[in-house]
Amino acid sequence: MRKNIFISILICTIIFITVAPHITFAQTTDQPASTKATAEESIDTWMPDKVLQKAVAAKLGITDVNTLTKADMKRVTALAFAESDQNLSSLEGLQYADNLYYLYIPKSNISDISALTNLTKMSILYLMNSKIHDLTPLEKLTNMTNLHLDANPIADYSPILSLTKLTEFGSRHSNLKDVSFLKNATELRTIYLWGNDISDVSFLENMNQLQSLELSYNKLENGALNTIATRTTLQTLSLSGNQLSVVTPLESLHNLTNLTIYGNHIADISPIQSLPLTTLNGGNQTISLDKIAVKGTEYLQKSPIRGLTNNPSQIAPYPENESTGTMEENAINWTDLSDEGTFLSYWNETYNDPNKTFSGQLVLPYERATGEDVTVRYLNKDGEPIADSVTLNGKIGDPYTSEAKSIDGWELTETPDNAKGTFSDSAQTVSYIYEKTDAQPVTVRYLDKDGNGLAKDTILTGKIGEKYTCEPKSIDGWELAETPDNAKGTFSDSAQTVTYVYEKTTAQPVTVRYLDKDGNELAKDTILTGKIGEEYTSEPKSIDGWELTETPDNAKGTFSDSAQVVHYVYKKTTSGPDDPKKDTVPKKQKPANKKQTSPKTNTHTSWHLIIDPKSDITKSVSKLPTTGDKLLDTVLYSFGGLLLIIIAFLLFKKRRKK
Repeated sequence: MRKNIFISILICTIIFITVAPHITFAQTTDQPASTKATAEESIDTWMPDKVLQKAVAAKLGITDVNTLTKADMKRVTALAFAESDQNLSSLEGLQYADNLYYLYIPKSNISDISALTNLTKMSILYLMNSKIHDLTPLEKLTNMTNLHLDANPIADYSPILSLTKLTEFGSRHSNLKDVSFLKNATELRTIYLWGNDISDVSFLENMNQLQSLELSYNKLENGALNTIATRTTLQTLSLSGNQLSVVTPLESLHNLTNLTIYGNHIADISPIQSLPLTTLNGGNQTISLDKIAVKGTEYLQKSPIRGLTNNPSQIAPYPENESTGTMEENAINWTDLSDEGTFLSYWNETYNDPNKTFSGQLVLPYERATGEDVTVRYLNKDGEPIADSVTLNGKIGDPYTSEAKSIDGWELTETPDNAKGTFSDSAQTVSYIYEKTDAQPVTVRYLDKDGNGLAKDTILTGKIGEKYTCEPKSIDGWELAETPDNAKGTFSDSAQTVTYVYEKTTAQPVTVRYLDKDGNELAKDTILTGKIGEEYTSEPKSIDGWELTETPDNAKGTFSDSAQVVHYVYKKTTSGPDDPKKDTVPKKQKPANKKQTSPKTNTHTSWHLIIDPKSDITKSVSKLPTTGDKLLDTVLYSFGGLLLIIIAFLLFKKRRKK
């Protein structure tokens, strides 16, 4: 029994010794809540980021972060960091801040926000300039009203579709193109989307409470204004740095008091003059107008700038360089223009209100318009071209100078009035009129074969290139013997000679006659021939029984184109024979008696030649032909004599046979 009691006492003692150190007895004290408590576990195990530890401890007023407990996190409702806390890289441990509704992180190295997954009381969240790429942890934070995600490499914004209570959203510099993830956030009143790639603003269509919209430095064009203009609740609108050139659709925003359109291409803001604007930032507009063609060396540029008034003269740009442009009423007169360049002018309107400005630069590129061609033509007096035309090109207003051509065979007769002029927008023609140049003469010569001139040279003149035709002359006593190859040709700048060669013309014959005083022919005529102009000499004939009594005057003369007759007249010599023309031919003698007695066997007719010594036949037979007798007389005499001999021979032979 005692043994059992001892064992029981021993067991109780051991239990007391083991448990006693862990029993804390409550004490009544007035110490503050920040009194250091014994930590349950090391803070580095559940909140490893030192920047977060420090921020939470400071928020809770805890000086020793090592005493910070998970239970303390429930007291954290709002937490803000400075940009100097940019080394913040983890939100681990923040999941214990069940009551956290406000978190502001302007810059950090955070990439994972899963610690926020169950912080359903979160309503204002700034996670900017960090490395966040996944927004899934925000999907259940449906009490979120303000969300800012500037400058994060977020690939998918779709988790935001569930945040329908958003009244303010911002995601600047986030390479956003599609903002349709906001289509369910119809309670939005403020949107900040500066510096993205947004061109489609259809996400605004159901945002009927939108009051402030920032879409500066995106890719908005004029068409986007039509959707923006339907948000008539807008009071503040920022559209700087887009591709806008008009503001006309915005005239329906009757609640708009603050408008920023800085850095666009807007030249006319008069459509919004009726809006209740208290602030207008329309500075630094760049109006790049289409390139124009300037006709000439001067250009009057009228102002396209319209301000908050319908009076266009209120805004007259001033030239960048007064040496090339002078201001006139609502215009600039540019002078001394180069072939191409840019008109630069500026305007700056403040409307006597420091909160309103409309300024910018007007850029108007130009080039001097090319004038229509000037065609230089080279014509003869008939308007026919004699050389290729020349085309001159230049800018309108520039001077041109044309030049006459040196054309072989032609000389200028008329220089046009517009040989010098100015290029214009109308085609022009400059006509130089030429006539053929005087050629060197063509000398036509008329020579005999020895090169002696027969007639006065003919000189042909004309213009170079013209045809010439020369003709031989009719020269008395001469006939053309040779026609030159160049009898027809072309006038040139070299003298030419055409030579016709003649020979004397065959003259009509000169007949030399030998007659008695009664005109009877005594001897055969002599025919003399030659060329016209040549001399002839006739000779009398020596005729037996006759002597020359008269030598004609034209015994010597010149051949001509008329037949000529030279008469030599003779008379009988006193001791000479009778006139040969009285010679008689022997007559056939008949026998005295035709009937003779003879033997019948040998009867025939007998003939006898009887010659009378005194008859003419004797004279004829004994006389030989004289030089110069006519050929016919000679033949007849010879024939007669021969006939007489034959007859005599026959008669003689017959007599011997008897």
